[in-house]
Amino acid sequence: MPDEKGSFDSGDPNTTNIYLGNINPKITEQQLMEVFGKYGPLASIKIMWPRSDEEKLRGRNCGFVAFMNRKDGDRAMKALNGKDILGYEMKLGWGKGVPIPPFPIYIPPALLSLAQPPPPSGLPFNAQPHPKDRNKIPRMRPNEPYPMNPEDMEKVEKVINQTGIRFL
Repeated sequence: MPDEKGSFDSGDPNTTNIYLGNINPKITEQQLMEVFGKYGPLASIKIMWPRSDEEKLRGRNCGFVAFMNRKDGDRAMKALNGKDILGYEMKLGWGKGVPIPPFPIYIPPALLSLAQPPPPSGLPFNAQPHPKDRNKIPRMRPNEPYPMNPEDMEKVEKVINQTGIRFL
């Protein structure tokens, strides 16, 4: 790998934590979130701010971005290693593993709708009608009790036969 840049520590093959070296001292965690968040949900972001005058004189910082899963971290590493971000060529490598929270701190907007539960439908298991059929089938109001009368069951069967259930 002579033309690749950055650290390629393969000590922990399951870590999702990426070390960011040579980052602009003016970059914010929000900016890092937007740059790295394009590749998947993020578990954590940390900029290591300089504590001493010697560290400040170096004119660059380092930090860490952890993904919720390794696959997204791999894609970000391949796409961003050696890239110029705010005038500094970032050097990326795998960092020590960190605990992954139950929920991400950031989800890319393109994935946000997929990660959110659907609106209440009033159907069993919150089943949802197919988007093309939403206006064609009878709707039940959310929290409306399921019909018990045999005449009303026809409506329920028609609705349920044209729905889907999404598991999160």
